[in-house]
Amino acid sequence: MPTYVVDSIRDEETQSYLDLVSGTDWRGVDHEVHVETGAPGPTILDAARRHEADLVVMGAHGRTGFDRLFLGSVSEHVVKHTEGSVLVVRGDGG
Repeated sequence: MPTYVVDSIRDEETQSYLDLVSGTDWRGVDHEVHVETGAPGPTILDAARRHEADLVVMGAHGRTGFDRLFLGSVSEHVVKHTEGSVLVVRGDGG
């Protein structure tokens, strides 16, 4: 896939995410949003260290059994290797 297509997709996804986050009522919570690329687990851990994050909030697909074994778990990787706190919000598995 040509680089400009990848850049376009990433820029579009980044903007969609920032639009979603900007519409959130943070009720006085001091927060920052960072969009990064790379292998998910190591990239999240590195970003959390660089930005001295107090808390990493991430979603999990809620996979179980063979799917979880086969696909791995980014959330589990981050929880096991982080120096800080992680809040994992689990999906319904669908």
